[in-house]
Amino acid sequence: MGVKDYFKYQLQWQMFLLEHEDVSDFYLSPFQRNRSAVPLLFVRAIICLGSVGILVSSVIYDFMPFGYWPVFLTHWGLILNTIAAAFGVIVSARAYLRGPIDATFGLPRYVKMYWAMTNIATVVAFFITIFYWSFLTGEVAEDSVKNNTLDVFAHAVNTVLMLLMLLSSRQPLHLLHVYQPVSVPIIYLAFSLIYYYAGGTHPFTGGTNIYPPLDWSQPGIATITVIISLVLLLVLHAVCVLLTYGRDVLGRRLLRDNKYPITGGTY
Repeated sequence: MGVKDYFKYQLQWQMFLLEHEDVSDFYLSPFQRNRSAVPLLFVRAIICLGSVGILVSSVIYDFMPFGYWPVFLTHWGLILNTIAAAFGVIVSARAYLRGPIDATFGLPRYVKMYWAMTNIATVVAFFITIFYWSFLTGEVAEDSVKNNTLDVFAHAVNTVLMLLMLLSSRQPLHLLHVYQPVSVPIIYLAFSLIYYYAGGTHPFTGGTNIYPPLDWSQPGIATITVIISLVLLLVLHAVCVLLTYGRDVLGRRLLRDNKYPITGGTY
């Protein structure tokens, strides 16, 4: 299937739903030749441990008062990453411990939850990384209490982990699932507006904005930021869809070129 046909296929209304015929795509890798759930379980366990480590470190080693911790989108992203990684482990562990997952009557809820959370966390992680390093590093650099190591892990390594999560399994990502990742930043925008009118302040500067580009005391700048953010989210979602397409093509090519036969393996 070429790229044009692939996108035509992606625009069918059924792709709006969280339904998929082959549930094994959620716990098998496109690069493995057997049907064992162990390889992806191992990878997901590492990703989950990494996500938990970054989240906990952010809470413990961030210099801001804890009451301010939940107001930053970065920290929302870390929570999403951890939830997605945890559900990934649950799906793989279920397949390993009890054998193939039955989807006769549709995907189980925990598989759907994993699918949706991964769709959301991956795109949002990319968005946070790009937005932070493009618009906010100068502001943070002026803050004398910046934790450089934590900064890199929270705004770069987190995205690498989510990218690995997406590319290591055969799970699909549909164009029409764009409403999932876009929903989180929209909710955050609403939160930031409420926070502003409720008199919320920045923990270090004491200003009325959480992020300078999203300063609601300057509605023109804030509106431009919102528009740019929405466009960036749409582009990033499309990029992630293309990455999954390339992942699947590469996986099929590698397996086809491998001289060893595909084996049934064990769970």
